[in-house]
Amino acid sequence: FSGYFLRKSTITQEWLIHTARSEEVLSTVSKGSSLSTLWHHRSNVLCIAMASIFSNMTYMLPFVFMNSFVPLISSVSLETMMAFNTLLLIFDMVMIPVLGRVVLKYDATKVMLTAALVLAITIIPLFQGLHAASLPYVTFVRFWIVIWGIIFLCPLNLWSKMLFNSPEQYLLVGMGNAIGTATLGRVTPAICLWLWYTTKTTLAPALYIVLVIIATALAIKTAKKSINLQRELLVR
Repeated sequence: FSGYFLRKSTITQEWLIHTARSEEVLSTVSKGSSLSTLWHHRSNVLCIAMASIFSNMTYMLPFVFMNSFVPLISSVSLETMMAFNTLLLIFDMVMIPVLGRVVLKYDATKVMLTAALVLAITIIPLFQGLHAASLPYVTFVRFWIVIWGIIFLCPLNLWSKMLFNSPEQYLLVGMGNAIGTATLGRVTPAICLWLWYTTKTTLAPALYIVLVIIATALAIKTAKKSINLQRELLVR
């Protein structure tokens, strides 16, 4: 909303006079900068928000949640978990451009659905194995989540852009990402820890993650892509 009001205040009459080529362009800018644009595309904005929640989750789980969670259920200390965070961050930073060049050769929707499906199938047995687990096993689980999180993340912006054929596509994509990040995306560690404290079983946070993945997959499948933009991308 801050972004919306900033954009609204910077589109002055003087700016419109100097940049508009016709009354049609003036009308497009005026309409595109209103909340009606967000409301019109609300379905796809919410789909992007859901995908953003899952993308944030694949970061929060190995880098934040497991640092506090693993010492509670195993002999691995918090200091050890934090020490491996640096190695994990370096791996994450290096693998984004490496895996990105590979996955962008394939259909964005299929890549994202595959990454979500793999984590949905494996996350429950992986979490059940965390109880009294050794450091190598814990490290493997963290790397596993990071790898598939990167695979999901790399085509995310391309997929988001394919949902809109509008001059305000960056506002729409940005709002969807902001909603997803600011809601369930950021509070994943708190929710998962609360579920474990409430149930005392590693199955509870794992089931919550699976539910989020299922919702994400449905959002990706039901999102309405812009036909014109798809044709443009195919031509390129």
